[in-house]
Amino acid sequence: MIPLIALAYSILVTTPTSSVQIFPSTGVVQGQVLEITFDLQDTKDSTSISANFLNTQTPCYPKAALKNAQKTPQKWMCLISVPASAPTGDQLLQILANQETIAQDTIPILAFQFPIEPLDLSDEKKALLKQEDSQKSVKKIKEALHTENQSQLWQDPFIYPIHGPIESSYGEHRVVDGEIRPGYHRGVDIGVLEGSAVRCTNVGRVLLTGMFTEEGNMVIVDHGQGIVSVYMHLSQIFVHNGQQVKKGETLGLSGSTGVANTPHLHFGIYIHATPTDPINWLETFIPGYFRR
Repeated sequence: MIPLIALAYSILVTTPTSSVQIFPSTGVVQGQVLEITFDLQDTKDSTSISANFLNTQTPCYPKAALKNAQKTPQKWMCLISVPASAPTGDQLLQILANQETIAQDTIPILAFQFPIEPLDLSDEKKALLKQEDSQKSVKKIKEALHTENQSQLWQDPFIYPIHGPIESSYGEHRVVDGEIRPGYHRGVDIGVLEGSAVRCTNVGRVLLTGMFTEEGNMVIVDHGQGIVSVYMHLSQIFVHNGQQVKKGETLGLSGSTGVANTPHLHFGIYIHATPTDPINWLETFIPGYFRR
């Protein structure tokens, strides 16, 4: 088995051919994204290559077509979203081919001090927190967030869906009536006027639209290769399920539907169904960094 710091091999035999690249190289912060790129001979089946980190297995995807699959190495990329709740310290990373470990190393996860913020809600909105969507609705949301489209739909760079002050950050813990709610904030809340245009962050396909109890009017968009964006609390929705959307296309208008006292957009980015910090994704992280 070859350590990642010296990773280089053919998929059929562990013969060194090229080195792995890891970004960020000094360790990944809680709530941010780890990218691993490496060369492999074409396997004809991208589902056979995956990464295992924090006991979660995620697919890796080839980044370019091959003219000669038998002789030419192909660049592969694994994107791993590290949850805000992830344990810190060195964690084992494995690259798998057909469920067998072909390379591994430890990657440090660095701590981040996420804020604790009181959430001032009206009695009407607090009542919504006690309600639950139907099992059918919850299943639809989970299925959308877990979408794995092997095709890359997105095009660099990702853009802000709307501009305004950040009212609530990713990873923060909410306090309602003196009690900390379970879990953490899975996106950012961007304060805007009611009825402001909400744009799609990148090229994609609409996976889900509709009204939900806590999320309000919501749109979920697939950008390919496990990248999904989420837009909540809209006053109006202009797109429909299955629709192809362009980068910058208006998905709907901002509002305060669902559990939201004031007009704002909750914007989220999910990588293989795990939420990542959207601000880091938009401003710091560039998917395919090592392909440039």
